Amino acid sequence: MTALTSVSLWHVPDFADDWLRFGAPAVERVIDRRRSWAGFAAGSVFAYVRWRGGDYGTVRWSLAVLLARAPGQPAETVAGVSPGAEILLQALDEGPVHRAFAVIDAVEAAGFDPCGISANYWRVARNRLAAHLPPRCYGQAEHAAWLARREVSA
Repeated sequence: MTALTSVSLWHVPDFADDWLRFGAPAVERVIDRRRSWAGFAAGSVFAYVRWRGGDYGTVRWSLAVLLARAPGQPAETVAGVSPGAEILLQALDEGPVHRAFAVIDAVEAAGFDPCGISANYWRVARNRLAAHLPPRCYGQAEHAAWLARREVSA
């Protein structure tokens, strides 16, 4: 069996809520009513959201679009993700997370599965969001070019 990138999902009302915004886990397990686990095969793209709260509301909120890596490939450390993954897009705090959600919503509204689009789109979107610029729309021409590039490199 190949090694999977494992993602811990935790739900404690008013304290912690982790979930997958998109992605197709190869394996999912429910540990108990508050904890579950998802495993992703190498090359899978998924979005992982972590929210932490306290007595006065949100303490920390993050969203990361991640690429699961194969054993031996370089990976970045991400809380809740083991052994790590390549970060394609990352947003920290409420405003940036809402803008990242809007980017994902736009990709879905254009008729694309966010897991199946070019990883380069997520990288460019990350940089544009960091510069407080709106990311460009992902379109059919860009998707066709990415599919052709993927086919040629395979």
